[in-house]
Amino acid sequence: GTNSTNQMIGFSGRLLTFVLSAYLIQIVTVYFKAVRGKARGMMYGLSKAVDILSVALDYDHSSSEACRLDLERALSAIGHYALVVVSTINIPQKAEAKEIRREVFESRKFDGDYFVSLPPKQALHVLRLAVLQAIECERAKGCLAKLTNEQHVALVSYLNDYC
Repeated sequence: GTNSTNQMIGFSGRLLTFVLSAYLIQIVTVYFKAVRGKARGMMYGLSKAVDILSVALDYDHSSSEACRLDLERALSAIGHYALVVVSTINIPQKAEAKEIRREVFESRKFDGDYFVSLPPKQALHVLRLAVLQAIECERAKGCLAKLTNEQHVALVSYLNDYC
């Protein structure tokens, strides 16, 4: 009903707002062509993943709100962390760069010390696997039960592009 539509719009809006803000950060802070291309591909992948999640999610399901919040936290952490890593590569004070990176996770209620102890690609991989696992759990009997096989394959592909 109307409540589900409003929830879908809100969920999509929050994640797409992140896409836009990340894109603006990219424009301001990223100067290398290869990195800009990678960031553009990430944002395209996230945008397509958000489209699929937004229409497949059952907003009336009891696990819907928790799932949306978990996905939003993890997906925004992935994008923000990737951009922060790129923008802090040349900071000579390694402790300052580490603190900036740690805050990306802490602000989303993740264990920042754990994630910054990992190489950046591995940290992103751990988050991507957590997102995929959450999707699989919700797909089985939760709020993503309506996700078709075709949507699932496309979603995994877009999430790989994003990460």
